[in-house]
Amino acid sequence: MTTLVREASGSGVQPISARPPLTYMSDEQTARAIQILTTEHFTLQGARANTVSETNGRIAIFLGMVSSTLIALAFVGQISSMGLAFQVFTLILLPTLLFLGVATFGRVLESSIEDYFYLGGINRIHHFYAEVVPEVRTYFVLSPYDDWRGRMRSMGVVPTRWQILLTGTAVVGVINSIIAGTLMGALASWLFLWTIPLCGLAGAIVFCASEILHARWALSGWARFGKTARPLFPTPR
Repeated sequence: MTTLVREASGSGVQPISARPPLTYMSDEQTARAIQILTTEHFTLQGARANTVSETNGRIAIFLGMVSSTLIALAFVGQISSMGLAFQVFTLILLPTLLFLGVATFGRVLESSIEDYFYLGGINRIHHFYAEVVPEVRTYFVLSPYDDWRGRMRSMGVVPTRWQILLTGTAVVGVINSIIAGTLMGALASWLFLWTIPLCGLAGAIVFCASEILHARWALSGWARFGKTARPLFPTPR
């Protein structure tokens, strides 16, 4: 049986060689596979768009709630002269806001992993295209490799050690930690009558502990995903 697979031209680009079962597919089977994978390609692109939209929506709702809560606390503080009403109002709103932030963090983390998963599928399809017609590989903007390096290249990102700080989960995690630290400082002042430096120290400790917990949550989520999603086409060294 003949195939559509051809040798890469001498363009200076490292060719992607075909492998079974592609080498045993007929022209008709390969053409059908291209149609099927093209449909899958569009499906994955739509799924990625949905994850990005959901992530942006959830973060926007959370930030809107943070802004509204701060405005409400400012009004209540002025009306009550920072009295008992303000304290009760704060102890009701901040835990509620913290719960919303934790839920937002968890879902944004899931959406990020989901988006990363879909991107790997798109890269695999690009790899198939490059196997069928190696000459078109030089025209691809996205990477044909589904490992971490290939997916980052498809995002147009040059990964650094500080890349984690630019993610949506990091933003939500920091805000959650600030809320938790503020709540602890307020409790230390109102319940234990601690001085301002001690309250600030207690808030800083809770902030750092919250950041560690958020980081471990995110790392464990990515680690679980990594155990079930091994790359099939790693980037050549």
